[in-house]
Amino acid sequence: MTKKVREGMWIYIAPGIKATLKDGVPLARDERSGTDLHLTSIEDKIIIYERQVKEWFLDIANNLKSNDAGFVVLMVATSYIESVQQNYEGESSRRDSKACFVRGFKRIVDSNTDDVNIEAFYDQVRNGLFHDGMTKGKVIIKTHDSIAVDFSDPDIIQIDPALLIKQIYSDFEDYIIKLNDINKTDLRENFSRSFCNVNN
Repeated sequence: MTKKVREGMWIYIAPGIKATLKDGVPLARDERSGTDLHLTSIEDKIIIYERQVKEWFLDIANNLKSNDAGFVVLMVATSYIESVQQNYEGESSRRDSKACFVRGFKRIVDSNTDDVNIEAFYDQVRNGLFHDGMTKGKVIIKTHDSIAVDFSDPDIIQIDPALLIKQIYSDFEDYIIKLNDINKTDLRENFSRSFCNVNN
């Protein structure tokens, strides 16, 4: 989830953070703190990433309370699973999006769910929303349940978007804590390799 910085054009790469390239050198400014950020510094990348994900996506999805917003919340939740997993692993999912999604789902939502059910979620929810503009026929949106994603009936996938986004929000907060821990070397290196605003 990076925004490409462009030569001679200041763009927002996160809420309150603008960046540009000047003669090929990346420049970034945090308008809130009034400080310069370095796009190659892992600490500054974490600041940018946290604002992007929280303020452009998760905070908005988390604040949508209407039952009619379930599909929008589900779009945000579903896009998060694969995008954050890429950063965890330090590799693009372009060659095998489904496998990356399955690993992310197991890590974030439910590690005990079998791959067949997650692959059905990938097809019915993720592919439905992002390729057709709507979930496919096996999906039922529900509210006020005790489980975010329910595969107990083999003919349907029941989803409570509010619970799912709550799990995702919690996962993201935990991920940011881990990224800020200098002892999590592999995780930080994977993130830094994957999250790049220059030359992507």
